[in-house]
Formats: sequence, structure tokens, C-alpha cells
Amino acid sequence: MNERNGKEKVLRQNRVPERGGPRVDVVRLKGGECLTFCILSPSFWGFVIHWDERKRRSAACCEKRENCEGCRNELPQKWRGYLCVISQNKGKVFLEFTKEAANRLLDLVGDGESLRGLHFFLERTRSDNGRLRPRLLSTREDPDKLPADEDPEPILRFLWDWRRQ
Repeated sequence: MNERNGKEKVLRQNRVPERGGPRVDVVRLKGGECLTFCILSPSFWGFVIHWDERKRRSAACCEKRENCEGCRNELPQKWRGYLCVISQNKGKVFLEFTKEAANRLLDLVGDGESLRGLHFFLERTRSDNGRLRPRLLSTREDPDKLPADEDPEPILRFLWDWRRQ
């Protein structure tokens, strides 16, 4: 206690604290869903993952096989690509692509072209694990006027560790 006035000084912080957890969501389109986006990433952020059928969850594949639980348990591997995008409905999110859907999108754009600023439409066929079908739209934003791209690894690590047993 402060002896001069008999009152302890109160710790104040006149701004709202930052929210905990990830700031950008990962979006996986459901069956029949379709969305229009503007791409913020210049290229795909690609990750190799393992699928654990027993736990019904994915986990990261580690660079060193001896440190990778999925490799040690001989779990199947998949590639997943992520683009940081912005949409009117969802705001800034990471959009998940299969290898096939990523290649379809890259075929539409051309070799070595930056994806940043492109507008596209993405739909999934009827089933939740159906095909993703990208379609480029004719407009392109000035890349210098768009929000910054973000690396999805921090949120993916959070998701991979979620309720991990």
C-alpha cells in the first residue's frame, strides 16, 4: 500500500487486450458450397499431412522421419495447399485446397504467375469430400493495395494440436 494516501495504485490498460488464439480461420468448403474470393497469397502454402483414421484427424508430417509420429505409424500422407484470401462473406481466411484443386487453379493462371490479386469462384460438388472446382473471374486487384498475405502454419499447428490425446 502507498503510505502517502493509503490507496494502492490500480493497474490500468486503456485498450482492449488482443484476442487469444488464431486470428484467421481455415475454411474447408462443404458439399454444394461455393464462394468468391480475392487471393492475397502470391502462391500456395503447401504442407504434407498424415491422416489418422482412428482419431479422425490430421497431423503434420515432420521433416525428420524419426521425429514424425505419423511416419512411425505408417499413416497415409496427403498434400494440402492453403491460400490466404479475402471474401465478402468470410473476411480474411485461409482456404484449403487438395493437390488436384490446386493444380486446376494453377492451370487456369499459367506457369510462374503470381496468384495475388486474382478473383476466383470455388465450388465443391455435392458431397463434403467432393471435387473442388475453381473458376477464375476476369477481375484482378492491384497487389500493392491488398492486405498482407499471412503464413497459415501458426493456425495449422493450433488445429493439429487441438484436443490432442
